[in-house]
Amino acid sequence: MNIKDNMTPMRWLLLVAALGFILMVLVADFNISQSLPSDSVDDIVKKNAVTSSDAFGMREYEELYERNLEKILEKVAGVGQVSVMVNIDSTEEVVLGTNTRSTERNTDENDRQGGSRKVTELTEDNQIVILRGNSGGETPVVIKRLKPNIRGIIIVAEGANNIKTHALLSEAAQRALNVSANKISILPMNMHEGN
Repeated sequence: MNIKDNMTPMRWLLLVAALGFILMVLVADFNISQSLPSDSVDDIVKKNAVTSSDAFGMREYEELYERNLEKILEKVAGVGQVSVMVNIDSTEEVVLGTNTRSTERNTDENDRQGGSRKVTELTEDNQIVILRGNSGGETPVVIKRLKPNIRGIIIVAEGANNIKTHALLSEAAQRALNVSANKISILPMNMHEGN
């Protein structure tokens, strides 16, 4: 006896539905690493992990800005030796991926005296996107990291007495660190520190 002959349309429908259900379960449980050619989920989790070891602290950012600004400013003609102090507001800001779901509900209400009013209720639900690794580790998805805002800069330079050099130092600091001129103080260097 042939299996095809014994299958009624209802049995075929049940078989197709069961296969569809199994396929949906497999797709829902499908590992994200299949769509990412070179990195495993665990590698992505490690890359996106927000840990204190890879995040710069305030002092590390200040020192980095100071070193880089000193190096570049000392190369400007007429500047000479430079010392820089940078003060930042906070550590870097990490922007995490979120799923946002908004719901709006409008209600028209009528009271017994003939008055009416329209009530609008807006509900917003934000959930952080979590990436789960094969080993069970979870980490939020990092969209971007924002450098900290700079509170102020002090530049002490040998050539700061020259008006043109002073202007060059101010412009370079403004453009390099994206700060306004009122946050920059440029001072001449004391060449006789021992006296």
